[in-house]
Amino acid sequence: MHSSPTTYCPASEELQLPLPTASGTVVWIDSYRDGRAGTSLRYLQRLRSSEIAPNEIAETAERQAYEADLPKHQQVFHKALQTHPWDLLIEAPSGHGHAKAFADVARSVRPEVAEIVFRKTHAVSSGKGKRPSVEQLVAAFEYSPKLDLSRFCQVLIVDDVFAAGRTTAAIVLKLRIAGLNPKAGIFIAAPLRVFPSPPRAKLDLSFTEGQTGKTRP
Repeated sequence: MHSSPTTYCPASEELQLPLPTASGTVVWIDSYRDGRAGTSLRYLQRLRSSEIAPNEIAETAERQAYEADLPKHQQVFHKALQTHPWDLLIEAPSGHGHAKAFADVARSVRPEVAEIVFRKTHAVSSGKGKRPSVEQLVAAFEYSPKLDLSRFCQVLIVDDVFAAGRTTAAIVLKLRIAGLNPKAGIFIAAPLRVFPSPPRAKLDLSFTEGQTGKTRP
């Protein structure tokens, strides 16, 4: 399988997480807007949002393109991590396991730092069309190993996709409950940043006599 054309857009942003008194710096290497991305990293969001289903023809083709490009994605991700210090690495829970490939990049950058791996113990649902709340995710997340979290000052959380920040907020809240200093810096790295689509304008089907020569019934 040949790798697909790639247009990376590495960027970072300081933002408020959906959690009181929690902010962090997010870094990404490609963005997903209105169903489009510059690289095969789009596969991660299309799989995450169920736009494609595992093992269907379209999913297989996109997965093969993503896997062919993965070494290139990891190389660019490696460069994006160079200027950000951390003393604790967190691998976020990933439904399809794709966060690990990028957490491994962080491990190669700073192999000496402590690390924690999060996992989801059960499925979380808030009803059709709704995303789980931060509180629901906290209840569903577990991590290992258990460490003395009070000694860490800079936390790096690696996920495969960053969208609204609920997963990150749940991780931060879970760590704070377990002893992480609320003043510890939060750095989030994900290869793909998903931006919300702008709301669609509603079609106005109303009409007037002057416009149509007819009156509404």
